[in-house]
Parts: sequence; C-alpha cells; structure tokens
Amino acid sequence: MSFWRHSTAWTSAALVLAFAASARAAQTPPVRVEFDDIPRLVREGNQAAAGAALHTEAARARERSLLRSFLPSAAVDAGAERFQTGSHGDKTQPYGSAETRVNLLRGGRDRWHERRFAGLASLASARSNAELASAISEARQAYLRLVHAREMGTIIKDALIENERLLERAERRIRRGLAAGTDRLEFEIGGSQLKEDAESYAHSELQLRLRLAALLGLPAGAEIATAHRLEHIHDESLLGRAFEPGSHPEAAQLAAQGDTARADSKAASLWWAPSLDAYAGKYLYTLREREYPSVRQRDDFAVGGKLSLRLFDGGAERAESRARRLEAEGAEKSLAQRRTDLRARVRIIEEDLKHDHELVHFAEDRIELARRYFNSTLDEYDRGVKNSLDVHAAAQRLLGFRRQLAERRRDYGLTKTGLMKEHGL
Repeated sequence: MSFWRHSTAWTSAALVLAFAASARAAQTPPVRVEFDDIPRLVREGNQAAAGAALHTEAARARERSLLRSFLPSAAVDAGAERFQTGSHGDKTQPYGSAETRVNLLRGGRDRWHERRFAGLASLASARSNAELASAISEARQAYLRLVHAREMGTIIKDALIENERLLERAERRIRRGLAAGTDRLEFEIGGSQLKEDAESYAHSELQLRLRLAALLGLPAGAEIATAHRLEHIHDESLLGRAFEPGSHPEAAQLAAQGDTARADSKAASLWWAPSLDAYAGKYLYTLREREYPSVRQRDDFAVGGKLSLRLFDGGAERAESRARRLEAEGAEKSLAQRRTDLRARVRIIEEDLKHDHELVHFAEDRIELARRYFNSTLDEYDRGVKNSLDVHAAAQRLLGFRRQLAERRRDYGLTKTGLMKEHGL
C-alpha cells in the first residue's frame, strides 16, 4: 500500500511539472522574424557561422610571424640527478641552464612563412564568409517556404469556406428538385481533398518552423511569427548591382590557396640558404659532464653565434618546391575559370529573376479573369444554365491560379535569395 501511495505521489508531481512546463511554453511570446532580420539573427544565433568566424580568428592569430621570428627566445632548465661516474662514488648534484637566442638570418624563409600564414588567414576568412553566406541563404529560403506554407494554408481555408457555401447552394437546388443528389457529392469530394491539402500544409509549416528555428539558433519549440503572405517587390537595384567575381568566397578561397602554395614553394626553394643565430647563456653541469669537483669550475658562461648551412637533402625540398609551385599554378588557372563561371552564374540568376517577375504578373492577371469567370458561372448556376460540375471546375480553376500566384511569389523570393548570396548580401 505504501508503494502505491508513493507511486501516485510521484505521478501527480510529474503531471504538475509537465503542466507547469506547458503553461510556461504557452506564455512564451512568439519570436517575430522579418526577412531583413535574418542576416543579423544568423550571426547572433547560428553556431556553425560563429564557429567559422572563430576559425578565422585562429588563423589571424598566426600572422606577424616574421616579426616574432626576430624576437629573442629564452629558456631555463633546472634539475638534479643522482649518478656514479668513473672512480667517484654515488653523488647527487643539481644542474641547469639559462639561455637566450636571437634569429639573425633564415635565408629569407621567414618572409615566405609569414606570407604563408597570411594566405591561410585569407583562406579561413573566405571559408568563414562562405559558411555565413550559406547559413543566411538557407535561413532565408526556410523563411520564404514557411511563409508560403502559411499562405497556402490560408488559401485552402478560404477554399473550404467557399466550398461549404457551394454545398449549401447545391442543397437548396436539390430540395427544390432542380439538381440531382450527385451535385452534393461533387462538393463533398472537393471538401475532402481540401481538408487533406490543409493537413499537408500544416505538416510542412511545422517542419519548416523547426528548420528555421535551428538555423537561427532558437529553441526547437519556439513559435515564430512571420508575415501572413509573401509580397512581390521587384528589386531593380539588385539587378543593376555590379558583380565582382574576385570578391566572391569561392574565388577568394582559390586565390588564398594559390598564395599559400606559392609561399610554400618559395620557402622550400631556399633550403640551401644559411641560418645564423646569436646566443648567450649560463650553464651549470654535474660532475658526470664536467670532471671538476668544484661547483664554480662546472659553472659556465657562453656568448656566441651559430651558422648553419645545409649542403644536400636528397632533393626533397626541391621536389616539394616544384610540387607547391604547380599547385599554385593550378589554383591560378582554376581561379580564372571560376571567375568566368561566377559571372555566368550571376547572369543566369538575374535572367531567372526577370523571368520570375514576369510570371508573377501573368499569374496576377489570370486570377482576375478566373474570379470573373467563377462569378459568372455561379450566376448561371443559380439560373439553371450551368450545373454543379461547371461550378466546381470554375472554383478549382480559381483555387489553382491562387496557388500558382503564391508559388510564383515564393519562387521569385528564392531566386532573389540566390542572387543576394552571390553578391554577399
């Protein structure tokens, strides 16, 4: 009996907590998202974009290596060891050193290493920009599809209301003996199809809301308030905007890859160049390394310079230099082709945007004609000239054109989003 009392108590507590959580969720106001807000929201909430920006900062932190290479380096070692050497018995003695070194010459390799780090930083920056542009573009597309799904849901609801009105008209005609019972079935079947469409759009809306929330870094269950429909705004300024392919992230990545490979090639080609270091240090050795019993006799001080010159490395660096030079040439040719491809791609998107604009206006004109046709058919139906099949067909034609207009406004927005991505907007 005690077990059941505890179990019931735990169940009640869980229900209370669940109810409280749902109440808090219901009280959470929806997040208002406008199309123009998306770049800012992505920068603030998208972790992939933030991570790419940190990669750029990491690459930038490696720059200025040329200056750092000529700064002195200092090191201190200290320890003690127990040893036995020669005729001496076991001894325990300290040892240590303090040394400072300064790079005076690396044969020009330091300069090319600095250029390599600059190329890597540019490459990281281009990749970060590409990651951010992709995230913004994907979020914009999700937003447009979400608003479109909501608009389509509204269109279907309006069609359901209109279908109910037509069903009532059919019922009146049937009761007066002016129509057969099949007239009722025509609108009942149409209503069933519309309810199925409404359920499909509600399902799409849920999926798109979850996707947009993830892209913007919002909680998974966050409600997102948007516009009720997509407005068609023709953007002439975007079509007239000059496009510079060299600043595009794809071209910038290839340019940075070429710069990095070229710097590596130059550095490897200087494998033979001498290196010169100056150093000064204080060194304390043990009796095992300096056979003097006095500590002062094992306490050394040194100042000097060291010249290093590689005479032969088996051709490894020469091969590396050639390989990296060929990589740089390959990146340069790829960059030239990519610039051509980007110009063509932007031109194609611009033409698609113009075409989508014309299709939107064609759809708008058709809707007006379809509405007049539907009203005329409905009037003739009331006068007994047309039957239910004619009215249903006219209603379906009007619904189809309303759907088509919404889809074409969405397509225009998606094409515009693609063009904005190419321009880095």
